[in-house]
Amino acid sequence: MSMLTLSNLLLDEIMVRRFHSDARVCAADLLLQERIPRKSAMIEDPIGLYTKYTAFDEHGDDTERTFTEPTIVPEINVLSNSRMTSMNTNNGSGMLTYNGLAITRWREDPVVDSSGTIIYIHEASSEETWSTTRYPSHANLDTKAIFRLDKTTYEGAYHDIASKLEITISPDIDAEVRRLQLVNNSDEERILEVTTFLELALASPSADRAHPAFSKLFIETSHDAQAQCLLARRRTREDEEQETWPFILSTLMVPKLVNTSLRQIGQNLLAVVIHLRNQGPCSHACVDLLVLW
Repeated sequence: MSMLTLSNLLLDEIMVRRFHSDARVCAADLLLQERIPRKSAMIEDPIGLYTKYTAFDEHGDDTERTFTEPTIVPEINVLSNSRMTSMNTNNGSGMLTYNGLAITRWREDPVVDSSGTIIYIHEASSEETWSTTRYPSHANLDTKAIFRLDKTTYEGAYHDIASKLEITISPDIDAEVRRLQLVNNSDEERILEVTTFLELALASPSADRAHPAFSKLFIETSHDAQAQCLLARRRTREDEEQETWPFILSTLMVPKLVNTSLRQIGQNLLAVVIHLRNQGPCSHACVDLLVLW
């Protein structure tokens, strides 16, 4: 480095000129000339400062907020039984916590949604895949998010398959219940695969944000064939540390028309695959997906 510095000084910055002869460096040459501005631009009115929020009156139980288009500032609905909390946005992203412990991984991003429990629908014949909410596929038509104090509902349709996803927190037990209803509005038989997965954290939000890659090393998942559910746990670092075990299972309301299977996606993703065979127009199948702690 010392010889290179001396050569560059004596030969009229030859190394600088050689460096800038590369087309890739020339493309970003303006970035190398950036300086700290003498006077920073101040944002006097942040986005969403004058956003009108729903006014809650004495009839709070009947208050309903409906969103049919994306919003500049994400709207959220928080459901809780004082121990387990489920937070969902109008696009379908969200997080799940239990007594301050992050069950699912959450990354707050003001530009794009990147976290949450996702339910995909895959049609076997056409090989098309879409999500029940606007996030992440953005393929649904006539999407609608309905927020109430007791539940969150997402409605949408894609290629004559209408879906309705309802999310709530049980007041009696620490569980998030997701009920998915699919309606076949076409004149032909449709075979669908429903896959739901979530990325587990099982750690405090601050610890997971500080070392996300390291945190993933301690997540273990397994399949209980007898109970037909997927189990997960975080390996303890000390003998005195208490283990936490979440699990996911599915309950079907039309067992004669469906086939179910359970599988893992990666080490810390849980998935339930359900084959739905809708017969005839306006036939429907209801799937109850239950996540318990």
